[in-house]
Amino acid sequence: MKLLLLSSTLFFYIFGYSTADDEPVSYRLIEHQTPKKYILDLEFKKEIFEGTSVDFNGSLTINFMVARSIQSIQFHAPVTIKSKQFIDNQTYPVPIEEETFDPVTHIYTITAKEKLNYTHDYTLIIEYSSTINTGSMTGVYRSSYVDEVGNTQYFVATHFQPTYARFAFPSFDEPKMKATFLISIIYPKGLTALGNAVQAGETIEIDDYYEKVTFKETPVMSTYLVGFILSKLTCSKGKDINNSIPYQVCSRQELEGDRTLALDLGPPFVQRLENITALNYSDHLLGKLDQVAIPGYTANYMENWGLTTYRESSLLWNTRESSIAYRNKAMDLFLELAHNWFGNLETASWWDYTFLNLGFSRFYQYHAAAEVDEFKSWELENQFVIDQLQSSLKLDALSSASALSYPVETPPEILTKFNTLAYSKAASIIRMAQHVMGPENFQKGVRYFLPIYNGSVIIPIYVWNQLGVFTTRDMMPSTENLNGAMTSWTEKAGFPLVTVTAKGNNIVLTQQRFLYSGEEDFTEWYVPITYTLSEDFNKFENTTTKVWLTPGTSQTLYDILEENEWIILNNQQVGYYRVNYDNSLWEKVKNLLVTNHTSIHVLNRAQIVDDLLNLARANILDYSYAFDIIKYLKYETEYYPWHSAITNFNYLLMQLGEDSVLGSEISSMVLELTESIYESLSFTEVNPEDQVYILKLLTISNAVCKFAEQSCISNAKDLFEQYKAGTGVDKNLRGFVYCNALRYSDSATSDWNFLWESLQSETLTSERETIITALGCTKDTAVLKHYLDQSLSSSSGINLDDVPNVWFAVYTGSSEGVDVAFDYLYENYTKMASYYPSADSILISVIERFTNEEQLKKLETFISQGNVESSVKALAQSALKSFKERLEWVVNIKDDLLDYFEIYAEDTTEDAITTPGNANMVGLSFVKLVAVVVLSKLFKIFL
Repeated sequence: MKLLLLSSTLFFYIFGYSTADDEPVSYRLIEHQTPKKYILDLEFKKEIFEGTSVDFNGSLTINFMVARSIQSIQFHAPVTIKSKQFIDNQTYPVPIEEETFDPVTHIYTITAKEKLNYTHDYTLIIEYSSTINTGSMTGVYRSSYVDEVGNTQYFVATHFQPTYARFAFPSFDEPKMKATFLISIIYPKGLTALGNAVQAGETIEIDDYYEKVTFKETPVMSTYLVGFILSKLTCSKGKDINNSIPYQVCSRQELEGDRTLALDLGPPFVQRLENITALNYSDHLLGKLDQVAIPGYTANYMENWGLTTYRESSLLWNTRESSIAYRNKAMDLFLELAHNWFGNLETASWWDYTFLNLGFSRFYQYHAAAEVDEFKSWELENQFVIDQLQSSLKLDALSSASALSYPVETPPEILTKFNTLAYSKAASIIRMAQHVMGPENFQKGVRYFLPIYNGSVIIPIYVWNQLGVFTTRDMMPSTENLNGAMTSWTEKAGFPLVTVTAKGNNIVLTQQRFLYSGEEDFTEWYVPITYTLSEDFNKFENTTTKVWLTPGTSQTLYDILEENEWIILNNQQVGYYRVNYDNSLWEKVKNLLVTNHTSIHVLNRAQIVDDLLNLARANILDYSYAFDIIKYLKYETEYYPWHSAITNFNYLLMQLGEDSVLGSEISSMVLELTESIYESLSFTEVNPEDQVYILKLLTISNAVCKFAEQSCISNAKDLFEQYKAGTGVDKNLRGFVYCNALRYSDSATSDWNFLWESLQSETLTSERETIITALGCTKDTAVLKHYLDQSLSSSSGINLDDVPNVWFAVYTGSSEGVDVAFDYLYENYTKMASYYPSADSILISVIERFTNEEQLKKLETFISQGNVESSVKALAQSALKSFKERLEWVVNIKDDLLDYFEIYAEDTTEDAITTPGNANMVGLSFVKLVAVVVLSKLFKIFL
């Protein structure tokens, strides 16, 4: 989800204060009121689907109870209430003394003349109207697509997470206030209605224009999981779940052939989750399981119970034409299917603990699928480490990182909970807990706590305590149980760096928080330590905790080096921490990598590469030291260590500038290291079923071509010429071929126009996204500017949901693209912001790729402009501060890199590190760099 801007118009929405007593306004509903059942009747007129109206009507009955003798009830109702009745379970009216509505918190309060009786049930009957959202795909929204014969088809759908259900119907719109839902909808004939549950009985004809559908009552669930769709989408049926529950995939009719992968992969994954949890999907009582591809969907996916929605590219895959990279989109399907147990069945009681829903679903997205026969060759448990754990460590090393569990109250604050750490870090520490307990005990624990909280809500202590039932005393540190140990990972931001020091034959372990900024931080964790010794028989296979490193203490492993030559920590990187060794121990690791790298588990090789390059990024080690150890990569042929290496090299080059002399030296070094693995790859003999090989082929080839290896460039250009002549390119190589052919084209405009025309006629979602990304690879600045123009034109064929992909392609495609993107924003920001609401996020992403002095000056001028909104200025100023900190970082690492690459002649230093025609920041002299940094500190106005 996108974060909302903190603009002046949002100030009171976020921090809304009462003008009467200056007390903070509460966004939470009062306690002791529990909804039991919603009976909701909705009516959508045909004018909505003609694009001429945005209003709909609703009739709602809410049955609820109170747990104490309270006098007021509260619910969310930012709708137009036409009439209401408040009655008790004896159908007697409840006399009302006062009614109020707060437009900031959306809370409607009804105060009775007398206290309510907690032995009674109560009912609210409300007639109301509301408005369909046409500006964003939240709440009840309307969107459209153009069908295969050129007609515009309007549809209505929902996205209620986290706080948008209240705009569709008055509700107790908090996750813990679960109830059942019985929903009926009147809608125009000719459309298909989908809801959470199966249809109850036949569709009823209202008149010549309208019909009515009623869905069966749902199980107890949170309001944000309610969903319905009124459209002309069609569905294909797959294999029934448990031989009784219909499973289907729905989309635009013209994409019917692209549903096969989701149809085939869904049922076996559901069966695996049923085996893990010992709870069948049929127990959920929804009677069906629908997966729906929404045209133009701006979210990636949403786990409405029984009616999951996706971006088309996140669900659909064409067997003949979609690349293996898009087959990886099946991972989105697995994530959402896992939510049926983790998040839907049991739900975090409040958004503070959203990471529980997201983390368990992300964990099983990989680890449940890994044990299904159809997915075993995908090596998903290995992919988890590089995709989720290592990417999470990078974000969690920023001083701005938040803990998984932190308090939120306002809707914008709640939106911040849906971030990478809530998915990836949460899943990584759950994986760590699994290895602390052992997989069998962990599964027993999951099977134990799910039935206990079936239909209920959870907080972290509930989960850890129930899992702890299957955690023996010897598995844990002497002073803590599982809850105490895991709480240190959920309530503290960041993660530890474990330092390993040789003291004679002993090994001493210490910890400190790992931060790129180098700030001193004394946060400590309960760290489960695994390790492998040179004389171990089953090297790296034992992921059971051997010792705990606890807060406030070091840990000594006695006599380890008496009979062992080396030690490597964190077997298969099951622990969520980084490792640094002293020089003597790093030397032994280095020798092992050079002489027998395959004796180290492939995930530990990936870990070593990732740790080294991030220790250098944090100025804990010199880059020259890290480079000296990872030179072993010239012998490495496995995907995972190379993925870690390329990811980190790309970051370093982004900061130094790819076109700088140092950037060129690093590119040359990487090319030398990749020589063997690149030569082992084939562009012609590609097994379409070997997913990991294809990922390796694309990772290495894209890097090699980007670093200007001539045979790679020639291959790409030759294949592109064949494509232009009518010969198809292997579906798995298209992104690589299109991008690099344009990047190094001899006829930039002509080749770009050819691919642009291909986009205009392309209907396959995955191929469109491949082309959109490739179009940003050209270095021709005029063409790139034209491309950005097209992204803001509704008639260009670029859909609104494609806009961020276009911009990402441009500013990541080349250094020229960064300048073009910022210059365009500089000159057209008002236009951009009015067309694309999240223009601010694109602006910040562009600034994050700045490397030179000229860009610094442009950014300062942009901030000083009077026509830039204050909220945007604040974001840009924050980005400017971050940019200047990165410049200081470049100063700190520059001399080490110059020495390493032997670019240090006294009289020619500046020339040697400056790229002609490009005042790249790493190309400035040391004195000039220092001057820039010092001067930047003087201009406080920009900080």
